[in-house]
Amino acid sequence: MYADLGIAPRPRVSEVHVDAAEIAHRRIYEGVRPALAAAKAPENLWELCAQDFIAKANCAAGKNGSAHSILFGTRPDISWAMPFYSHVAAYNTSPNGRFATRSTPARYVGPDFRGGISAIHVRVGRATRRVRSYRYIGPPHGTLDETSMTVTVPPDPAVGPPAPPAADTYDSDDDADDWPKTDDTFIGPDIRDIGR
Repeated sequence: MYADLGIAPRPRVSEVHVDAAEIAHRRIYEGVRPALAAAKAPENLWELCAQDFIAKANCAAGKNGSAHSILFGTRPDISWAMPFYSHVAAYNTSPNGRFATRSTPARYVGPDFRGGISAIHVRVGRATRRVRSYRYIGPPHGTLDETSMTVTVPPDPAVGPPAPPAADTYDSDDDADDWPKTDDTFIGPDIRDIGR
């Protein structure tokens, strides 16, 4: 009956292809969501973060090489790779085309493959623009000092306080830095007894 009416059944997509597409989408989602949270980036940058994640995934080496090297036969240029929403100093070119030495604080939001070698997209205020000359300043969770263009990174609470300096066991003064003490007793031999 359908053949008489000129209606052909649509072929079903194979379940293998559907599963592969769902796995790829899940991988992108699981890469973008923590990257946005770690960078404390606005949620409206979801698409830019996904593009950055996909570009990095295409350049990452797998068991047969990277997707970029398989497709183009060359090693990818990854000089642009940095954490999403990192602090960068963007150097502008002046209207006459000359290089301006003054930089603008910006945030990295992804590579720009159409802009030439090592071009990236940065976010300055609410505007996204292409930059070819830039300098990585620091990770996204740091605090930017715009006068010195440096980033202060808070200590990681999961790591704990910094370790005390290493014990100075090779001097001969028998002071507090020679051996760790508990209950005013030395742990280990006295330095004067070594070598006798």
